[in-house]
Amino acid sequence: MEEISSFGIYGSALPEFDAAFLHYERIEDQLPFHGWKAGAHLHEGLDQFLYFIRGSGRLILDGEQHEFKAPVLMFMPAGTVHGFEFSRDVRAPIITVAKPFMDAAMIGMDAGLLSVLRQPQLIYFDNALRERKEIATSFKIVAREYPEMAVGRQIVMASALRLMVTTMGRMASQKSTSGDLVQEEIFAAFTRELEAHFKAQPTVADMAKKLGVTAARLTAICRAASEKTPQALLHERLLTEAKRMLLYTAHPATTISYSLGFREPAYFSRFFKRMAQMPPGEFRATMRGGMRKRKRSDDGI
Repeated sequence: MEEISSFGIYGSALPEFDAAFLHYERIEDQLPFHGWKAGAHLHEGLDQFLYFIRGSGRLILDGEQHEFKAPVLMFMPAGTVHGFEFSRDVRAPIITVAKPFMDAAMIGMDAGLLSVLRQPQLIYFDNALRERKEIATSFKIVAREYPEMAVGRQIVMASALRLMVTTMGRMASQKSTSGDLVQEEIFAAFTRELEAHFKAQPTVADMAKKLGVTAARLTAICRAASEKTPQALLHERLLTEAKRMLLYTAHPATTISYSLGFREPAYFSRFFKRMAQMPPGEFRATMRGGMRKRKRSDDGI
């Protein structure tokens, strides 16, 4: 099992931080030294905001992978296990802040807005130009104040954090109301796309591209609508079709495997056994045996 590292700033030993700790840096200044990757790690006692202005990558969060493309804002609460792989053109400032400083900065704010800080966030701006400008302004303020020792420096940076969290909370609130209809339409389009092309086993990225959204957003929409990922829904549809063909056709498992887009029958057998808890042949024999018994009972035999 891969060991999960704990860092203050990625790649640096975890020091003792004071309650007023806040650090500003840019990914493009650090990640070339780490091969444009950040292995699974966490930040103890430190919240982190990442604003991707350019580039793309893959976020590994709680063992699941999320493709992303700028512009996107991420928030990682203290203790969140995460990792990254980045494109070499990525540009992103990062704000890392100690929990005591963060808590003090949020005093007096609306509890509904602060709920956005309870879990990791991937926030896409789409056409929210005003909100994107507010986030960019927040980062610019911190970038300006961070290297200075001017009077009131911490107050100004705390105000920037308040603006950023307020914007995040408002966007989350809007998505949970007016955004529901859009998400429902996207999910409905996804189910139609899935039904039409599941035998080709499209990737989540391919389906997202056809729907005009990112893979990460499609995953979030599917989770909200069904509590399942797009890949899980694809696998369920493949399994349903495989069961139908095993029960109601005479096709051998090899033929079925190729018709469902598996490159090799062995892949299909492993997939089916993992999903149905028994091999295809056993499933066919067991279910057909049960069907014959029910038919004899219905016929009075």
